[in-house]
Amino acid sequence: MHLRAAGDQIASLRALDLRVNVRDGETIWTESSHKFEVSELASMAERAGFSFLRCWTDEEWPFAELLYCAE
Repeated sequence: MHLRAAGDQIASLRALDLRVNVRDGETIWTESSHKFEVSELASMAERAGFSFLRCWTDEEWPFAELLYCAE
């Protein structure tokens, strides 16, 4: 899924202490849906040079949102 900015704006990711400038009309890729175990994702991310920061899981549906940071 992509989101399109409806004007110039600044997005803040507090967990990463990061601010991103987004231009009017610019799109961001917000989702990739694949079936993995959370432990598999952690291993893949570490091998690719990312460190785990946070995981959010849904109690009703079998999905998780994960936040990683490039090292």
